[in-house]
Amino acid sequence: GKPKNAEATDWLGDAPFAGEEVLKHLETTDNGGPGKSAVMYSHFWMLRRVQRGYACFDAYARIALAVAAQQMLLVCAYYSLGHFMSK
Repeated sequence: GKPKNAEATDWLGDAPFAGEEVLKHLETTDNGGPGKSAVMYSHFWMLRRVQRGYACFDAYARIALAVAAQQMLLVCAYYSLGHFMSK
């Protein structure tokens, strides 16, 4: 079989072009378009292939949102501390 590194390289190598493959798959008439692919659950593998190309962007967005939420809570804490100490 393939070594684990080769499998990871294949997984990452085709990720940016997954959107094009999904569009080609949806354009063909032999699969019936999106309706039949949804019934046959092939839209799950299409979504997984497209998500590979956006995994790093998704991780960055999740981390940025977590940091922003933490900072917002810190702002609220300091605001309330200042508000109650001034009274």
